[in-house]
Amino acid sequence: MKRFLILLCFGCSTEPPPVSQVIHDLPEHTECFATKIEDDVCLEVIAEHDQQPTHSYNQSGIAVTEDDPRITDPDYIWLTEQIQQCACACCHNSNLEGSGAYFWDIAFSPVWIDSANSWSLRVLAGETNEPDQTLPVEDPDRMMMVIQKEMERRR
Repeated sequence: MKRFLILLCFGCSTEPPPVSQVIHDLPEHTECFATKIEDDVCLEVIAEHDQQPTHSYNQSGIAVTEDDPRITDPDYIWLTEQIQQCACACCHNSNLEGSGAYFWDIAFSPVWIDSANSWSLRVLAGETNEPDQTLPVEDPDRMMMVIQKEMERRR
């Protein structure tokens, strides 16, 4: 006798569930996901590290205004979205009192990349011997181009 299992799915979706529903264990420092990591997950990551929050400031050496063209630059927007999908953005977020905000701060206004010093930019781009801190982005060449453009702007 053959048995058949029939599964009914009411309201099923082909969209992946939000990261906060997928993660059972806290993400590792270099883990990135297909969507932005939710604040509730980030707060758990920060609590797990049990470090004190730090404060960010402009480390670019250049004055920035609210109408900075990088804010609407598609490459800058792409890089920001890529970072927001990675666990490192949890601690590097002063809005969440992240302990890594001093080195760079995704919430730094008006342009977060100005909170990163040149060493931090090279780490993000994978140009240093810090393999556990390099962003595993979907397009490393594009990231390198954005970082190089920022380094040139600072010269």
